[in-house]
Amino acid sequence: MRSALFEALQLENPVLSSSKDEAAFSHLRSESSLDETQWDQVFLALEDANPAGAPMAALLLAFTKTHLLQLQADAPDLLEAFGSYYTEYADRGIGAFDFSYCDVIADKLGWLFELGAVGTKAKAIISLLILGASHNRWAVENKFMSLAGPTLDDSVAERISTEINVRGLALSSQISHIERSIGTSRAKLHPVLQALWASA
Repeated sequence: MRSALFEALQLENPVLSSSKDEAAFSHLRSESSLDETQWDQVFLALEDANPAGAPMAALLLAFTKTHLLQLQADAPDLLEAFGSYYTEYADRGIGAFDFSYCDVIADKLGWLFELGAVGTKAKAIISLLILGASHNRWAVENKFMSLAGPTLDDSVAERISTEINVRGLALSSQISHIERSIGTSRAKLHPVLQALWASA
């Protein structure tokens, strides 16, 4: 409830810096499905936006699950592109997001895990780990543990391991934090992830 209220308030007065941003935001706030031209305008606005700027945050916030379902059906490459923009945005905000906004972000990461391809699923789980641990948000930490458990698809677990190694991410302290924070154990993770953090 708090996260829904936070999201609604933020969308009432978005900070946008150009007519391109305004058009893209208007498309996303419309109740109609977007056509190919409108999606192109949205993603051009994302491409040109400052990754750390308020317009980028406003555009990403305006995406709904309905949008992601449409992209999954009609333009899966754009769904993967959104996944990259969104997980990079989430990862950049280490410890800086409002408590309620963490839940909004976690919801969208959950949608990306549900709807995205293997690479997007892996990035979403990594982002949940970073988000939950850096904000000490128990609900997000529990979501990470739930998705990264033994039932996680092997291909996604392997991709997580690859992503972490290729990006040079040092996430051992985040795993240790979550164990203390919500009283869990890395032994509850998928075996590939247990091995990844065995010596953490």
